[in-house]
Amino acid sequence: IDTIDIGLCPTPGLYWAACELAEGNGVMITGSHNPIEYNGIKMMLGGSALAGAEIEQLYLLIAEDRLAGGGAGRRQENSSVIEDYCDAMLAGRSLARPVKMVIDCGNGAAGPFAPQLLARLGCQVTALHEQVDGSFPNHHPDPADPDNFADALAAIESSGAEMALAFDGDGDRIGVAVAGQGIIHPDRLLMALAGDFLLANPGGKIVYDVKCSRLVAEYIASRGGVPIMCRTGHSFVKQEMEKCGARLGGELSGHMFFHEGRWRFDDALLAAVKLAMLVAGSESAAELFARIPDAPASPEIRIDLPAASAPPAELVEKLIGNPGFAPAPEKVITIDGLRAEWKDGFGLLRASNTTSSLIMRFEGDSQDALARIRQQFAAALRRLDERLKLPEHRE
Repeated sequence: IDTIDIGLCPTPGLYWAACELAEGNGVMITGSHNPIEYNGIKMMLGGSALAGAEIEQLYLLIAEDRLAGGGAGRRQENSSVIEDYCDAMLAGRSLARPVKMVIDCGNGAAGPFAPQLLARLGCQVTALHEQVDGSFPNHHPDPADPDNFADALAAIESSGAEMALAFDGDGDRIGVAVAGQGIIHPDRLLMALAGDFLLANPGGKIVYDVKCSRLVAEYIASRGGVPIMCRTGHSFVKQEMEKCGARLGGELSGHMFFHEGRWRFDDALLAAVKLAMLVAGSESAAELFARIPDAPASPEIRIDLPAASAPPAELVEKLIGNPGFAPAPEKVITIDGLRAEWKDGFGLLRASNTTSSLIMRFEGDSQDALARIRQQFAAALRRLDERLKLPEHRE
């Protein structure tokens, strides 16, 4: 095959380059946000992400040695396409006022690109950990874990910034923190983007994943949009957006998806640009997010399984078959694990797509409701495997 090597870049840069240079075909070697002992591949074929059964089919082709042969392929290099990608993000965009922000790159692939991009837009940037280093000497590059925001939160205080952005290892997920408010869950970022999107696209469809707050659907519907819940996973969200014709999507993990112009993929850097513009059009980042609904909620909780435990998907199926919640939930959603909804909150248990782990999330209308739902799921975990425990709750 003919290949075009674009060098080190964030995963959205690979998506862009694949569509610009190779008819939507591309591959990225990346461990994403996973621990350093993991590695993997993100793939595009004809502009679509491979997932689920398609990856299984690819595995069978390899395992059974049924790959097509051909003549000699050619290799060329093209690192300038990433400059074009950044230029396209900034084209026609400017800030109503300067925005002072911290950017924590987590020693990941966003480091050489995100601070410069936001500075070119007009932000006053304090950059942290922009040197690429796969040993991650400062903290793990996963903005879904609140512990990884310690440096960014400290830098907000010391620099007087109004907000901080954090990126994961391959630069396709974004986290946000705001002065005086702390960490902003990505489903609230999605609501902020959705409010702006629906002003220009009345009645637009917006996809969100099963881990997101109940408030997401309410907020989108209240502004005349159509909320659509789907499975967690960047490839599944992309497929759902293609299926239903949505032009905006988001996940609690921090993936933000755009179908506009030359974008038809998730892009944390474009999300950062759009957020900076929303903040610049507001009195402050704090004022912007004060207008976005909130409820007591946990972050995404990952529980690594003991070596001798049953596989994550098997444990989740057991719970779906016999949840044993009392009082019983008013609604049960099983499109991806078990999401149990009560009048005053919800709890979720699902299998991780990438590691041997269970993923959980909880939300309540009050701290008492949140605690009650956590206790329901903690008891369910013990019934599945007495060694499984939820970590202590942190408000």
